[in-house]
Amino acid sequence: MATTPKAGLVGEQWLVPGSQTLYVLMPELYLAYELGELSESETFAAIERQLLAIVTGAMTDLGVGDRSLADDLVQSLHERVATMGAGARFDPLRTTPVPYLYGIARMLIREHLWRRERPRTVPHEVMGRVPTGTSQLDRAVRKELLEELRYWLDQLSPGEIRALVSEFGPLFDYSPPKGRRRRLRNPDALPRALEILRELAAHQIEQ
Repeated sequence: MATTPKAGLVGEQWLVPGSQTLYVLMPELYLAYELGELSESETFAAIERQLLAIVTGAMTDLGVGDRSLADDLVQSLHERVATMGAGARFDPLRTTPVPYLYGIARMLIREHLWRRERPRTVPHEVMGRVPTGTSQLDRAVRKELLEELRYWLDQLSPGEIRALVSEFGPLFDYSPPKGRRRRLRNPDALPRALEILRELAAHQIEQ
């Protein structure tokens, strides 16, 4: 299943034959392609096999037994590598390519589990029609939003947290976990946190 770069993303950011990202993260395949030892289609197939092995290994490590998710997660890994500029961010002094990609795969799997195990009490698109006041439904919606907000805030840098505080004030008593390790950059975290904060702010005004 070959992956074609989407419009708006530089081809060099993708794990595709001849790209800078392939050179950085899968140097053996890059060299084999450049030397003519592998055709373009063979290189695509080899990339897919390596990513599938990384994804299935991460799924096993996290106790995810549903192998039907593997193909979708491989596609998500392709896209995340490109959107986060993983090739440019890779630091060979801190890690090697396979553990680096493995870490990104684990992050994607955790996001999938979060979405599956913590569904919204009320769908996002009907939030504007939720009754105001102190109903149980209203409190449940707020609780779910705050829990999801904390999940995304945990993935932001200190600078991003400060920017949100300057715009929204105290973030509902949120404080970053002490001694947390620096995570791989998740490009979805800041937009999603902003969306929820605006939703909570609007909901508070309505009340």
